[in-house]
Amino acid sequence: MLEEIVAENYQDHWGRDYHRLMRWFESYFQYYHNIKIYTTNQTITVYQNRAICEIKIRLYGTFTSTNELIGDEIYLTLFFEKHNKQWQVSRVLPSKQTRDIELVNNPVDLFKPNRH
Repeated sequence: MLEEIVAENYQDHWGRDYHRLMRWFESYFQYYHNIKIYTTNQTITVYQNRAICEIKIRLYGTFTSTNELIGDEIYLTLFFEKHNKQWQVSRVLPSKQTRDIELVNNPVDLFKPNRH
């Protein structure tokens, strides 16, 4: 499923490209199960075939070896590009960089990989 929503040119703030992200998720899901993901406070701005989504994500799950309940809350800025009539995530930034995004004059510049 992730392969369908993540663009092959994906990059994130933590240095992961598409292939590294897929390996990271594969590893992550080995350690946790019963994962539930909730999203709230979404703000989406569309620029033709590109979009920016500021979102709050809550993750809950169980640590596989101990059955300990885990939970986390993160704020992210997601960048989407439309490929073959389907929206795909092309980039992710932590929310503290959101203020920098508001200062950009040309929204298309936000999608350039080496901006931050």
